Amino acid sequence: MALADEGGLAAVTMRAVAARLGVAPMTLYGHVTSADELVDLVVGASIATAVAKRPRRHRDGRSALVAFAHGLREMFLAHPAVLDTYRRRPVQDPTGLAVTEGVIAALVADGLDEEAALHVYAGVYAFVVGFVSLETRPVDIDPTALDGHPLLQRLVGRLSDLFDRAAFDRGLAALVDAARPPTTPTEDTEPEEDDG
Repeated sequence: MALADEGGLAAVTMRAVAARLGVAPMTLYGHVTSADELVDLVVGASIATAVAKRPRRHRDGRSALVAFAHGLREMFLAHPAVLDTYRRRPVQDPTGLAVTEGVIAALVADGLDEEAALHVYAGVYAFVVGFVSLETRPVDIDPTALDGHPLLQRLVGRLSDLFDRAAFDRGLAALVDAARPPTTPTEDTEPEEDDG
């Protein structure tokens, strides 16, 4: 994890890990089969750490979804190389899969069908990956690039705040609000009359 944090995923090679551990590179092959497996171990360790920091205390599926999103964001901010892994290929770490299943199961328990719960989870997952990708990039806007765009010139001072914690919370709240299970009419509710 230290190598990934220092130099990104490209730094996580068999040779580099062996050098950090003070062993011959061939020694590692008794424990892992490839550099890809090393990267998977880095991701798994990151997920396990993130999960350990956020004990499960979810009242419902929506609170599980919020906790998942905040935990994923915090993990990506702490370990940007892990974010790169998530963008490159599916992550199939057992701890991560357990988290995914737990969130989807909580949404189903709230009344969403499995298909809808999967789509809600995927939407929040994509939101976090995309948001943090933008949140962690430098936001240096050249004001001269906005010449001829008066609306953007007026907003230039606010552009750097588009991807901060408050913006994350607003976007997440909108997604979570959309994850409400369908309501069924109660006996007290009378059907609307058709004017036609």
